[in-house]
Amino acid sequence: THDAPWVFGVETKDRQTRDRLREHLATRRIETRNYFYCLHLEPVNFYGADVGSYDILLPQAEHIAQVGFYLPTHSFLERSDIAYITSVIREFYACGKEVATPPRENGWADDERAKLLRPESATGAEQ
Repeated sequence: THDAPWVFGVETKDRQTRDRLREHLATRRIETRNYFYCLHLEPVNFYGADVGSYDILLPQAEHIAQVGFYLPTHSFLERSDIAYITSVIREFYACGKEVATPPRENGWADDERAKLLRPESATGAEQ
């Protein structure tokens, strides 16, 4: 395995494009996540007499939160996985461009993760 960044974010021109691209990726078994909400808009910051209101405007942060999302990142990704993900993104923007064949079967990342969680050998201590 290799080190992987915690997140790999991309931004689109608007929220509708982000949502369409995420759906496009999802139909090809590529999981994504939207950017986090801006901290100044998180409900945890509204308490006491200020519930439901805020006096801070951060338009760039609010815009980026609406147009950005994260691509998959983990230590099990191989070059072939990255090539597949990028080919699906290219297909979205270049309508009709050929997509690479998925390099692995659905659920492979869960299988790899499960291997790491299995004990090397049973000790028999828990009886």
